[in-house]
Amino acid sequence: MTDEFVKLLDQGCADLGVTLSDQQKEQFFKYYEMLIEKNKVMNLTAITELSDVITKHFVDSLLLVLAAPELGLKLDGSVEYSCIDVGTGAGFPGIPLKIAFPWLKITLLDSLNKRVGFLNEVIEALGLTDITAVHGRAEDYGRDAKYREQYDICVSRAVANMSTLSEYCIPFVKKGGYFIPYKSGKADEEIAQAEAALSETAEKTATLADRLHKTREKAAAGFEKHILSTLARLGMPETVFRIALTPLAEPGRTGRDSVQFLFTANPRMTPQPVERIASGGELSRVMLALKALLAERMQLPTIIFDEIDTGVSGRIADAMGEIIASLSASMQVVDIPHLPQVASKGTAHFVVYKRGGRTDITRLGDEERVTEIAKMLSGSEITDAAVAQARILLGK
Repeated sequence: MTDEFVKLLDQGCADLGVTLSDQQKEQFFKYYEMLIEKNKVMNLTAITELSDVITKHFVDSLLLVLAAPELGLKLDGSVEYSCIDVGTGAGFPGIPLKIAFPWLKITLLDSLNKRVGFLNEVIEALGLTDITAVHGRAEDYGRDAKYREQYDICVSRAVANMSTLSEYCIPFVKKGGYFIPYKSGKADEEIAQAEAALSETAEKTATLADRLHKTREKAAAGFEKHILSTLARLGMPETVFRIALTPLAEPGRTGRDSVQFLFTANPRMTPQPVERIASGGELSRVMLALKALLAERMQLPTIIFDEIDTGVSGRIADAMGEIIASLSASMQVVDIPHLPQVASKGTAHFVVYKRGGRTDITRLGDEERVTEIAKMLSGSEITDAAVAQARILLGK
C-alpha cells in the first residue's frame, strides 16, 4: 500500500466524514490492485489512474453517507441493513460500501458471469463476509420471491435512465426501504421522468387492483359453495366457510385486498381465520378441498399431496381417498399418505426405503401391495385379519 494511495483515500473519505481503519485501507488497496490486474484481460472499467479510481470509484461509492441522515439510515453499525447492488459491474458501489461499513449485508447482482467470477475472487481475497455475488438479470430476480421486497436498501450505478432503473430496482425494496441510485449530469431531468413513470405505474396498479377485487367478489360465492360441497363429502356438513376481503391501505402483492378464509365446524360459532380455529383433522380436510378446487380450475399437470390425511380416519379417510383418486382422471397425482384407506386408492404403489446409507424407491407388485397395506393396518406384525382387510380395501 503506497503513501499516495492512503493520502488520496483519506482525503476523499474525510470529505464524507468517513474514517477507515488500517485494515480497511489495506482492503481498498488490494481491491485496487485486483481491479487493475483483471482489467488487463477483462473490460471492467475505463478508469485506471490511481487518483481517478479512488475518487470516481471508491469515494463516489461511499456517497450513500450523504443521503443517510435525511433518510434516517444509521450507518454506524447500530442497525443491520440488507442492501442489493443492481448491475454492480466491477463491484461499485457494493464492495466499497461493504469495506467501509462491514455490518451491511450485501448482495451484488450482475448479468455477466465473468464479472461475478471476479467479484467472488475479490470477496475471498479481502476476507469479506455477509456479501454474495449473484449472476442474473434484474428483471428476472425482481420477480423471484427470494429477492423481491427483501432489501432495506437498493443501490445502483448502472448506466440506464431513471425510469428504467426504477423499474428494475424498486421491486427489490421492502416496504419502508429505499432505492438510492447514483446519478450525475442531468439528474433532475431523469428524476422528473422517473416520477412520471412511477405515477403512471401507480395508476396502472390501481386499475389492475380494482379489476382483481371485482373478480374476487364475483368468484367468492361459487368458491365458497364448492368448498362446502367437498367438506360435506368429508363429514363436515354443517361447516361455515366464508371468504373475507379486507381493503388494504395501498395495493400490495395481493392487490388491494387482504384475503382470509373464515371457518367454523360449528354453525353456532362465529367463523374465524381457518389457521387459527381449525383442528388438525379439520385443517387437513379444508386443505384437500382447496387444493382439489385449485388443481381443477388451474388445470395443473401434476399435484402432490404430502400427508394430507393427517388427523382423519375411518369413513372420512375413505372419502378423502376417493376425492384424491378422482383428481387422477385429469392429472398426475402423487400422494404420500399414512392411512391405508387412502393408500389403497392409488393406481400404483411405491415404497421409499433406505439401504446402505442411500435412499431408494421401488414399485410394488400386487401381492407386495397387499402386504404393505396390511402393514399399515396392523404394524410390523402382520395378522391374517389385516391381510384380509387389505384385500378388501384393494378390491381383491
